[in-house]
Amino acid sequence: MYIKDMRNSIAEYHEFLQTQGNCTFFQTPEWGEVKNKREWSNDILFVMNDQDEPVAATMILYRALPVVKKIFSVCT
Repeated sequence: MYIKDMRNSIAEYHEFLQTQGNCTFFQTPEWGEVKNKREWSNDILFVMNDQDEPVAATMILYRALPVVKKIFSVCT
């Protein structure tokens, strides 16, 4: 298994999400775009099996916390 960056393959990411019965708007690249306007950044990732097939997908949101200058992350 390995992790694959999907930021340049949004159509493939959407296609995978549509096959999942429990997907929400908060897992979509569109939600990442909304958050990007509010000082967040994101990574869109697949977990791939040994046959190069996606078995899981996630979007990780990052934000620098004011004052403490630490990075806060949320996995959706």
